[in-house]
Amino acid sequence: MTTWRRLEPWDALPVYTLMRAFYDRRIGAGEVPDARIWDSIGRCTGDYPHMEGWAVFEDQTLAGYAMLSRVYDPGEGTEHLLLQEFYIDKPFRAAGCGPGFLRALPSLYPGCGRILIPDTAPEGVWRPLGYRRTAVLYGAVCPSAGKTAP
Repeated sequence: MTTWRRLEPWDALPVYTLMRAFYDRRIGAGEVPDARIWDSIGRCTGDYPHMEGWAVFEDQTLAGYAMLSRVYDPGEGTEHLLLQEFYIDKPFRAAGCGPGFLRALPSLYPGCGRILIPDTAPEGVWRPLGYRRTAVLYGAVCPSAGKTAP
């Protein structure tokens, strides 16, 4: 069963391992310094108001993580969350952890404008998860405060 919760300070070491794998695969082995990864983890687990982290579990085993930053859109007069990083470790990808978390993500932020995901994947990937293209980003509308998504 896939579950998730906000990152806590005691998640730092296991999440570091996943972040290192993410950066080494995406950018190149050793290209991102450890200090930058630890700084990101600190922001996601501390009281930094602009970044939040989530741990994704499959059967109580850490399977992945997500990092979101808060952005404000003055044109809409609302705050949005931008999915900066999302990584599911390879052994857990077939279990559906990623899609399950992405479907639930807007309901974790009632009252926000949208969850935005910068990605070049075709809309057919995101539409079944509840996201719609907005300019160059995909976005899913968050439910009103006090309400949860179906």
